[in-house]
Amino acid sequence: MATATLRGLWRAVRPHRRAHGETKGPVQVVLDEGAVWSCRVRAGGLRLTCCEGLLWLTREGDPGDTVVKAGGSVRLDGPGLVVVQALRRARFGPSEP
Repeated sequence: MATATLRGLWRAVRPHRRAHGETKGPVQVVLDEGAVWSCRVRAGGLRLTCCEGLLWLTREGDPGDTVVKAGGSVRLDGPGLVVVQALRRARFGPSEP
């Protein structure tokens, strides 16, 4: 449910697109080094997976920050603001919880 709610937000940033501008599967976010992406998650149960690069992630109400490297993921268990910064050029997107 949360993935469907955020689908429009993924389009608000620079998505990773395949040939001819078509998107196959879930849209992914591509960030250059130092770039920041944020969104307000309305419900929990969403998992973000880092497909390449290195991400720093912080969540509203969570006292700790998370660093996610390529192949890693983080589950967003509740609602709130999520801020992601690319420590190296990175690509990430939603995955199954």
